[in-house]
Amino acid sequence: MEDLNIYNVIWVDDEIDELLSPVEIKRLLRNQGIRIEPAHNSTEYREIMEHSYDRIDAVITDANMARSSDSPRNERDLSGFEDVKSCIEKYNIKRSIPFYLYSGRGEFLEERYENDGLEYFVTNNRIFSKGELPRLLEQLRKDVAHINSPSFRIRNKYHKELEAARLIENNEETLFSALLYEYTDGWNNTQDYFNPARKMVERIFHACKKRGIIPYSLSELNSFSGFLQGKDCYFEVNEGCEIMPKPLIHSLEYFLNITQDGSHGAGDLKLNVDNYVRNTKNINLFRTILYIAMDLCLWFAKASQLPPEERVSKWHLKPNCEFVYRGTIRDIEGKMVCGEYLLQNKEVDYSAGDEIGIRQYKGKAIPENKHPFDYQKAETKITVSKFAYPTNVIIIRKRETEQAL
Repeated sequence: MEDLNIYNVIWVDDEIDELLSPVEIKRLLRNQGIRIEPAHNSTEYREIMEHSYDRIDAVITDANMARSSDSPRNERDLSGFEDVKSCIEKYNIKRSIPFYLYSGRGEFLEERYENDGLEYFVTNNRIFSKGELPRLLEQLRKDVAHINSPSFRIRNKYHKELEAARLIENNEETLFSALLYEYTDGWNNTQDYFNPARKMVERIFHACKKRGIIPYSLSELNSFSGFLQGKDCYFEVNEGCEIMPKPLIHSLEYFLNITQDGSHGAGDLKLNVDNYVRNTKNINLFRTILYIAMDLCLWFAKASQLPPEERVSKWHLKPNCEFVYRGTIRDIEGKMVCGEYLLQNKEVDYSAGDEIGIRQYKGKAIPENKHPFDYQKAETKITVSKFAYPTNVIIIRKRETEQAL
């Protein structure tokens, strides 16, 4: 006979001794790998749960029973069942424990509850009549196996983080796959582990720019941390404002340093993350990185709920920034212009209404537009005679319609 998983099950019924006495029932339970913790009432059930909660896999309960052995027996007494039922939510906070209703009084229960109060059992198909014990145990084994599967445990344990990740396309799937790595056998290479976490944060970075949480002109992921630490050349957080909590800002810097090194297999790897992980033969460093990524998902979910005007009011352009021109982009017959400048927008997502600043070119004059054209701004005719390249353009504010996402 093949080895069976053992399932520890509390069975609550005032007639539990009689139910467990038949030889065929004992054989059925043994063959199914079911180990019963008997309880005659809800008081005994609570006592077992109090001392053995961590090893209980499921609960089977009758409906007609009292809360304690001191109560006189009454076939219509549901107080014990009500007490057990009231504990379902309590005992499913830290982990999932399925509850099953096993009763021979189906008609009475339908009359008594009219399904109002039995939602948990009805929704999960966990109501069984006396005589259906083999079917109940088969379902119990399937449910517990599913609950103990890595995918179920991950979705149950990290449901808040996964929900937050869902706000950005592909992040939920990336996070879920990364969390599953802990259950894989063997270690392939650090890129497989650190790349997904870095991609998640890259998506958060771009989503923050689009929503006006941080300046749109921040060009790369490392500038995310630099801006929040006050190291950006053009933008800074307003005094007295907080975009991201300080512990998380420093966690982000640590995250970027580790993943920059760990997500590359060759080159100038200052931290030698790959060697470290292979030598220690564990993925604790990866877990640390993944937890920071999940913290950032939760932070983004909260930050993106702020009204658009509040998001952009937390940072500003530094007053000492010098531009040769500052203005708002206009769309002239499909061409993006700002003042007398034609914007070269092959690499940048410019939009009409964006406020920009054009910096002085270094080392050479601003290239002239060989095909100038005119447009009207109010009552003024403007000739577009110069080029502005992405490297010399700072997007100060994106148009409001994009930041209102």
